[in-house]
Amino acid sequence: MPDTHTVILGDFNFPDICWDTLCGRSQNADNLCKFIFRLNLSQLVTFPTHSGGNILDLVLSSSPSYVKEVSPLPLSSPYLNSDHIPILVTLMSGIPSYSKPQTSWFYNYKATDFDGLNSYLLDFDFRPLLSSSSVEFAWSFIKQVIVAAVSLLTPMVRVKSHSLPKWFDSNIRHQLHKVHTIRRRHKRSPTASTFSKLVSLECSLQLSILEARTAYETSLVHGFMSSHDPSIYLYLRDLSGSSTIPSVMYLNNQCAENPRDIANLFNEFFYSVFDKGSSANVAPPQYLPDSSLCSISISIQDTFEALCHLNPTKAMGWDNISPSVLKHAATPLLEPLHHLFTICIDKACIPDDWKQHLIVPIPKTGDASSVCKL
Repeated sequence: MPDTHTVILGDFNFPDICWDTLCGRSQNADNLCKFIFRLNLSQLVTFPTHSGGNILDLVLSSSPSYVKEVSPLPLSSPYLNSDHIPILVTLMSGIPSYSKPQTSWFYNYKATDFDGLNSYLLDFDFRPLLSSSSVEFAWSFIKQVIVAAVSLLTPMVRVKSHSLPKWFDSNIRHQLHKVHTIRRRHKRSPTASTFSKLVSLECSLQLSILEARTAYETSLVHGFMSSHDPSIYLYLRDLSGSSTIPSVMYLNNQCAENPRDIANLFNEFFYSVFDKGSSANVAPPQYLPDSSLCSISISIQDTFEALCHLNPTKAMGWDNISPSVLKHAATPLLEPLHHLFTICIDKACIPDDWKQHLIVPIPKTGDASSVCKL
């Protein structure tokens, strides 16, 4: 039985069981008592459920706290024609249930219908954007249009989880389930027989893991030697551990546990190693620039060339817009983006989204919790 909240109800018809001591006088009644004890179940009916005064109808539960009420119902209904007393069982809401891990879905930009994307954007009415002088409105308008177009014309792919090693096959999974079952059984009712069986299964499981891992690593080596298959590099990278930032970071005698404090530690460290010698003797400017950068102009041609020279393999930013979309849709996005750049220069400001960045520190060798080692 899995480690979930289990409730078993029914007419078991064992009047010879003493529920205070969990003992039965007959062989079948004794087997039921052993079953209840081995699975650590609780019998929750404490009142007679038969006209003869016996407890024949049972409510068995692995989690008694989730059974809110077990009570008899009056025999006043004309539809009830039985010598058994009906029972009302009320379960608490919100009982946690097992659910499979969420599947991760991502846009497959390599399969985007760029012809359809261009047609969609060319037919879109950008006049509200072109008549606005608000930087935030212009950027929000463009972003929403691009996101809507991508959602319509870019297929999504499911990314498989790599939480389990590649050599973890169905045979190992089956053996692991058997070990868990025997381990739970031995924990609830320890005997020499279950202990011996548990030891045997665990030894067999370890041997199967060793054989599967050795076979998989051997196949990686052979693939690399014969055809330079790069899969071995991915495997070695997985063995080296995760590159995520630890939950607690240190810098000298300082400690940080929340994201804001950790970011401040990084800022302090980067500032301390920044070479200030090259800018120490720079004279201050004779005048401050105007609030509007009217001396800078961006032409339509400049915007088009910038879009066409984007690297489509670069990672997306905070806005989750792929460079490949901007590059392949340069023609329909040319006028809206040029208008956005123009008002940014005129207002001397940029959208708030452009001020946020995703920075992923890469650990070096040594203590990964030290800011100096990233």
